[in-house]
Amino acid sequence: MGTEVVVEGLTKSFGRKPVWRDITLTLPAGEVSVLLGPSGTGKTVFLKSLVGLVRPERGHVYVDGTDIVTASERELYAARRLFGVMFQDGALFGSMSLYDNIAFPLREHTKLKERQIHDIVVDKMRLVGLAGEEAKFPGQISGGMRKRAGLARALVLDPQIILCDEPDSGLDPVRTAYLSQLLIDLNAEIDATILIVTHNIQIASTVPDNIGMLFRGDLVGFGPRELLLTSDQPVVSQFLAGRRIGPIGMAEEKDLATMESEQAHIDAGHHDGGSGLDHGRIVPQLEPTPGLPPRRAVRRRTDRVMSIMHTLPPAARQAILENFTPAERARYEAGLGAGR
Repeated sequence: MGTEVVVEGLTKSFGRKPVWRDITLTLPAGEVSVLLGPSGTGKTVFLKSLVGLVRPERGHVYVDGTDIVTASERELYAARRLFGVMFQDGALFGSMSLYDNIAFPLREHTKLKERQIHDIVVDKMRLVGLAGEEAKFPGQISGGMRKRAGLARALVLDPQIILCDEPDSGLDPVRTAYLSQLLIDLNAEIDATILIVTHNIQIASTVPDNIGMLFRGDLVGFGPRELLLTSDQPVVSQFLAGRRIGPIGMAEEKDLATMESEQAHIDAGHHDGGSGLDHGRIVPQLEPTPGLPPRRAVRRRTDRVMSIMHTLPPAARQAILENFTPAERARYEAGLGAGR
């Protein structure tokens, strides 16, 4: 099972410019989480903070008993071995074949023999659907294949935590759908903790167990996917629906007068061009491809959500109950009865 990541009060600035402040959340072990936010809200900086590539001014990141923020170089090196990172651009070496790109971390960080490295690389390439493509170079393949090669390289050291930095960047909607399914299948096979940093609504609505959102330097909630997908917060509903009307502007923020003017435009019957999710609409979460094992995270997540159900808004509770199987609903109702 993957490792839990606990973030407490994380705050980061560049000079006098705050990026985000007092970020507190927990990535549950073995579950898939998404961190949303408009461009420029510090999502990638947050991801880098989790592995110690960026040092925040305040706060803590606990991974398997180690605080990434205050760790020594030796402790940080050991903690980083728990992570696999899928970079936004794939970060492949253009002069190396896919095989050598994927083998690179094994050759740099282990003392394995080439035969052992070969077996691992071939297995990870199979896992991401690149079997038989070992001899190709990054310049000879599509963007989607480069993404998958980057993911395979992130997997070769058998990480317990996988960080994906905008994996949909540069991909069309169809390739994004395939990548989304791949991430769910991967979670089913290796039960790793996965965090996907993105602004893609297709991924956010179909892949994760949990969703959070960054805006104006703050975390706009983090919790079960139903919490944000049914949220009535203006910034969340605007972002999910892909509308112009709301707090998010071209420069991220709008003043009150602009927002009131836009709302009057909508009230007059004009369309705002939105093309995302309808407010409160819950799209079914992807399931593993037939033939793969069921996701072990599902039972853990269901148990966890049941324990916090009483803290969630009514719309989120209703959405969760509607997605429960009859057996899960019966178990939840039995727990309510026992608690009375």
